[in-house]
Amino acid sequence: MTDIFKFWSMIGKAETIHPLDRPVFARLNDSHGFDLRCLPANFGGKLRMAPLVLLYLSPGFSETDVRIARSKEGQERYAKQRTGRLGFSDHHPEAARWRRDRLRWLGDADAVNDKVAIANIGAITPALSLIIMFSRPFPPRRSRSCFLKQNVENGWSFA
Repeated sequence: MTDIFKFWSMIGKAETIHPLDRPVFARLNDSHGFDLRCLPANFGGKLRMAPLVLLYLSPGFSETDVRIARSKEGQERYAKQRTGRLGFSDHHPEAARWRRDRLRWLGDADAVNDKVAIANIGAITPALSLIIMFSRPFPPRRSRSCFLKQNVENGWSFA
């Protein structure tokens, strides 16, 4: 399987382990370091259409993660987030603060929301590590360098 969105469509809203990861977690016998009370959230933002995807290690854990995982609203939100079509929000205060701190250099948060997605490469589960994360081709080299040049000249703002 090479489609990250198809991969994440296989998990139920309230599941904390992807079905393809269950055998691996069973073999690891609780020696993996993941908090399995939390919902998996390997990326945020509109990953399907964002021209810029930033890769970060996992932003960390807070008790808010567990509270969100237990709520129907949180489960619905994470299911939508895993489609790659849902923009950023402030539903998780700690995550929103972490994201704003790291994206501030790109400009106004509202302008950045539709242009940037984040993939947490430190939170990749065993089965997901086998998937090619970017199933659509990158723009040609010339387009990519023009995009970066334009942004450097304009103070990293999005046109």
